Amino acid sequence: MREILKAIFVKKWQAKLVSLFLALLLWFYVVKDQNLLITVAAPLELTNYPSELRMTNRVRTSVELALEGRRDLIQGMSKRDIKARVDLARAKEGKNIYAIQASHVEAIPKGVIIKGITPDRIEIDFEKPKPPPQDIKAAPGFLNNIMERASGEKQNVTGAAKNGEAVR
Repeated sequence: MREILKAIFVKKWQAKLVSLFLALLLWFYVVKDQNLLITVAAPLELTNYPSELRMTNRVRTSVELALEGRRDLIQGMSKRDIKARVDLARAKEGKNIYAIQASHVEAIPKGVIIKGITPDRIEIDFEKPKPPPQDIKAAPGFLNNIMERASGEKQNVTGAAKNGEAVR
């Protein structure tokens, strides 16, 4: 038994050491090049919000990104810096649909591929805000005239009616 162990570990030990070193080197190379697929939640940032419109529906605040890349790149990237941006510069009144594409995602290192984005689009409804009610002062006797011209919007009218009483 002793002779067998001596033959395994002592004879030609230099070749066995080089073989062990090459095996470890090859193992690290294979592990390093393994691709990893992960899912990351990224905040959704809306830019160039139109000041003349107002959003009427709720919009997601984040998207799910399926990322694939080498294990060392995936593990080394800062997931907190990743965000998806949607430009609202071309927003119009009514229903707007915006596609979320890989080009909208920031802070993805080279070598990492975006395999999927969920959802891949968002729907935003915009409307023009209604003007606030206006206060109109009427001179005595002109109240009926003003009420006929008033639009369908709510308005506050103050002044005197034909009989001289105050109207509010």
